[in-house]
Amino acid sequence: MGCPLSRLRGRGGGAIAGGTRGDHRGRGGGDPQGRGQERGGGGGGGGGRGGGEGEKWLGHYSSGQSILIVGDGDFSFSLALATAFGSRANLVTTSLDTYDALRGKYSKAESNIMELKRLGATVLHGVDEKKMRFHADLKSSRFDRIVFNFPHAGFKGKEDDMHMVNLHKELLWGFFFNARHLVRRYGEIHVTHKTGLPYDRWDLEHLPSRSSLAMVEKVSFRKEDYPGYNQKRGDSARCDEPFDLGACCTFKFQIGDLIALISGLTVGFKARASENLRRLFLRRFDHGYSNAELWLKVS
Repeated sequence: MGCPLSRLRGRGGGAIAGGTRGDHRGRGGGDPQGRGQERGGGGGGGGGRGGGEGEKWLGHYSSGQSILIVGDGDFSFSLALATAFGSRANLVTTSLDTYDALRGKYSKAESNIMELKRLGATVLHGVDEKKMRFHADLKSSRFDRIVFNFPHAGFKGKEDDMHMVNLHKELLWGFFFNARHLVRRYGEIHVTHKTGLPYDRWDLEHLPSRSSLAMVEKVSFRKEDYPGYNQKRGDSARCDEPFDLGACCTFKFQIGDLIALISGLTVGFKARASENLRRLFLRRFDHGYSNAELWLKVS
């Protein structure tokens, strides 16, 4: 069974990190097939660059957003977005493998990369998700959406071995820590993965809190929303073969606004807080929670 739709909201019905939530097409409205719906005018997707004339959507993503896709296998997910968006794709996509390694692993990697570049996307190779905030082509950039589909630390044991569980959690923690430095203030970090055991032991919903991120939404992932996407094993002699998806979800995270949670639970707390306490909050959350200063300004 698929995962249930769930949302964590702050006070006043807004998303936990504040700002307006985007109109996600391909799920609960819009084109039910998720095929590049064009929308004129209106508001942009939450954290996007604005809903300009002819903005196009595919699944959770729009041509008005700056998007970083990490570890995309044969780049078929990136190509699905770029094809839907056309030449206006504001897209950066990466692989851990070198270009030559990709050509040896995936039968369609070369053609997918060529088409992505033709459509105007930026393709980077040799990008380590656990160090990407230092990458020369990424460190000065900030993105509205950062996407990591089906992260995996490699086939080094059985999936239910605690050793493998810890390797996967280490990979995810490194990714979240780096993505936290590359996402815009009201942007989102998306991780799509299987649900149920042993994957639930990765603690994907709570692990990002170590990087000052909070889950704001969890929705079922539908491969058919992204025409042409082919999930790949990515390792061993069967690296170019697909793996069974089963039940899987997209987990969405934003920079955690702990202050909003506290103020939502304690009505009137801000009005009564002393100056010393206000300064304490700012010192504690300045680097971990980017909305702390905003909270102080409006309190």
